[in-house]
Amino acid sequence: MKPNYIAPPYWTVDKMNDVINSRKVYIWGAGLHGRSFAIALLRNNITVEAFLDRNSANLPKSYKGIPIIAPDSLLQQYESNPSRDFAGENFVIAAAAPERLTQNDEILSACEKLNMVRNSDCFHVDHLVGTRPYIDIAEGCNLKCIACPRGDTLKPSRMRGHGVMSPELYEKIARKCIEDNPFIPFIQLFVFSEPFLNPKIADICEINNKLKVGTHISTNLNIARGLEGVIMAKPAVITVSCSGFGHKNYEQTHKGGKWDTFVSNLHQLVELRKKHNADTKISLTYHLNTLNIDEYSQIYTLCKKLGIQISALAHSLFPDYVLGLAEGKPVCEEALFSKSLMVYPLEKRLKIARSETSERCIAAPNVPVIHYDGSVFTCISYYDEESKLADSYLDISLEELIERKMNSQLCARCMAHSLHRYVWMELRPEFCEDIIKEKLGLPASL
Repeated sequence: MKPNYIAPPYWTVDKMNDVINSRKVYIWGAGLHGRSFAIALLRNNITVEAFLDRNSANLPKSYKGIPIIAPDSLLQQYESNPSRDFAGENFVIAAAAPERLTQNDEILSACEKLNMVRNSDCFHVDHLVGTRPYIDIAEGCNLKCIACPRGDTLKPSRMRGHGVMSPELYEKIARKCIEDNPFIPFIQLFVFSEPFLNPKIADICEINNKLKVGTHISTNLNIARGLEGVIMAKPAVITVSCSGFGHKNYEQTHKGGKWDTFVSNLHQLVELRKKHNADTKISLTYHLNTLNIDEYSQIYTLCKKLGIQISALAHSLFPDYVLGLAEGKPVCEEALFSKSLMVYPLEKRLKIARSETSERCIAAPNVPVIHYDGSVFTCISYYDEESKLADSYLDISLEELIERKMNSQLCARCMAHSLHRYVWMELRPEFCEDIIKEKLGLPASL
């Protein structure tokens, strides 16, 4: 069995315009995927009427001049006036994260109640996007988190690396990404590195602005260098990772990180956003584990006070280690400790993954995965030094990359153990929502 890919090109500009057919375009979801797909549409001269988001009260009033409104403010206009043709007047894109299948299904079901036809009048954003490139603009990471292969004490080479991608190389790569897929919504400036280690990160964000492509940065926020320049470039989303409230638990799992530094930089990030009137979404990802459950209420309160979003994800062991365990290979003590902290145990997750073994690879659209030197690796989910697909992204077609990935040894090994359904399983909200609600009486997101 091979991963389920769709051969590019996915959507041409003409095809997209034909499907929209002069209707008003609404994007349901103002997070990373919604914002970035809006930029992709604007880049191709397609107007977006508004974002629809149930959390609009906790978001800026607009993004790139596009209003962010509550869904009911639109839907009720048609529910109260049945003579109006919702499907004839509007085109809706469900843009919750592709991994949040239930949430996107709820959005599309709400559209169907107003006589929209799925995949004709309303679409899941994942069906329109195609590929999503990830680019490590730095070689190394400043932390050695226990769940991440960067902290693998049995493979010290994974902890090293001081190289960075130059803005000149980055621009060439970004231009090719857009040429390969005209509706590429955003470029993720990270894979397994800390992007703020690149002193030119603000310049790279400005390149994306010039090319009219969204920017997503994920950071451990233990570095503040370049923070103001990045905020001035107004990236679509900055995601901040956290695994506790206070020194003890945070510094145990975000190994090498300092709690005081993290909190100080988080406040600075919020203040800079206000100072520069940036419409950047700041989202804190809280990795919920058996040690830090009781601290969730404190981080939730902090995020509410700062006016930033929070999403709780069930702490997860990276696929590198899970594949190693499945193949009977030794893994480091840090990984085994990380495994013991999972609020939704590994064995239960693997049982779910095996029940879904015939379904598509969750990580399939995330290509290309580009290293700081321009080389291309097989998968976003594996930090495997031996899984290089090409020495240079600039010298190979997207079609050839996908073909090589589909036929790679790493894909075969992963799918043999159904891990193509395990990857990113922590993004499924049901894995921690019930735990938080039952124990703390709080929602898993803000």
